[in-house]
Amino acid sequence: MRSRESAPGWAPIARVRRAGAIVIGLCLLIFGVAVLVANPGFFAVHGPEVLGMTGNGLLGVLSVVVGLILIGAGLRGGRLATLATTVFGVLFVLSGIINLSALNTSANKLAFTASNVWFSLVVGIVLVLIGLYGVFGGQYSVKGEELDQDLPEREPGEDAEIREMAAAEHAMAEGTATREQRRMVEADALRRSRERAEAARARYRAQHPDEPA
Repeated sequence: MRSRESAPGWAPIARVRRAGAIVIGLCLLIFGVAVLVANPGFFAVHGPEVLGMTGNGLLGVLSVVVGLILIGAGLRGGRLATLATTVFGVLFVLSGIINLSALNTSANKLAFTASNVWFSLVVGIVLVLIGLYGVFGGQYSVKGEELDQDLPEREPGEDAEIREMAAAEHAMAEGTATREQRRMVEADALRRSRERAEAARARYRAQHPDEPA
């Protein structure tokens, strides 16, 4: 059976995803409202400059809608924040690439300029990184030195306990854990910390048998 990671390692992942979604959502909401206040044509190819970028009514509405979705996902947290940041991140990157080829043409349906393209690409990459934060950074991996060695056969019902603990750890990672789940993970982390400390003391005593206990 593999050891679980300590509870403190999970919380920053959920906070980064939620905060990232909310901050970027607010930026998009502000930009969208500013564009709509400028009152451009809904499908205008050349829109007014707003906050260093341009846009038409369609872009303003899309920015407001996406901004609200990201804010809502950030407030909700959990899988919704992960899904929203990742999906919209990919869409923003694709939008930047597609609209780059449409600049200064009649196909420029969102009144993009070069600054809009760069903004879309940067926001897309940031959202993807936020959505994938912790997935490839090792937070979900189990370190080899933390594996339990030479454990006895599992007792009846142990599989159910493992599944329950795994569910609690996953909930901690997503920021949706109940009080009981947090208590379980924290207690498990404390127990394993004590076991590692005792193992370290035992190794030291074995290497220094002449020293008093």
